[in-house]
Amino acid sequence: MFNFRKLSLIFFACAILGLSAGAAKADSFTFSGNFTHDNDVQFFAFSIAGSSPVAVTLRTTSYATGGFDTVLSLFTKTGILVEDNDDGTTPDADFGAGFFLPPGGYVLALTQSDNFANGPTLADGFIFDGPGNEFFRGGFIDFNNSQRTSSWTVTIGNVTTAAAVPEPATMLLLGTGLAGLLARARTETRSKKRR
Repeated sequence: MFNFRKLSLIFFACAILGLSAGAAKADSFTFSGNFTHDNDVQFFAFSIAGSSPVAVTLRTTSYATGGFDTVLSLFTKTGILVEDNDDGTTPDADFGAGFFLPPGGYVLALTQSDNFANGPTLADGFIFDGPGNEFFRGGFIDFNNSQRTSSWTVTIGNVTTAAAVPEPATMLLLGTGLAGLLARARTETRSKKRR
């Protein structure tokens, strides 16, 4: 079963990115890290500002640098599956040049190959979610049965904002800090109105 706590944290990250988007220019963001288990999922929240569709880059270079065979699954900020991609021209997932998306917020999920989205929504989770599936491939083994590393690299290009969604504990700290800042700003606004 998919972790709804993590899902709510992903939506929270999308909201934070949406607040910071403003009229910022498009940029490219590259993230890297390592998986611990075959069934790990790394989420990224990104936004596109403007009024017309934009050609974005959604690409991994993990396999090319010794990492595992990747899958990218793209969701709207409300959790609806847009599309997934197992392979581009190599075992690295790549939506290719000229992949147009309308303005808004999105969630990109990175998984090891064969761990696809389970249904049409992010809430449906992924095929190999849960205990017992931590090593569904027997480690980071590719389609040729060759050993690979747990490393990954993801590039999200021509977007306004992008961030790797932190682990739940980090998101909780971020949320608590933001709540404190909002409360302080509200208090200062009330104080100024009374003067």
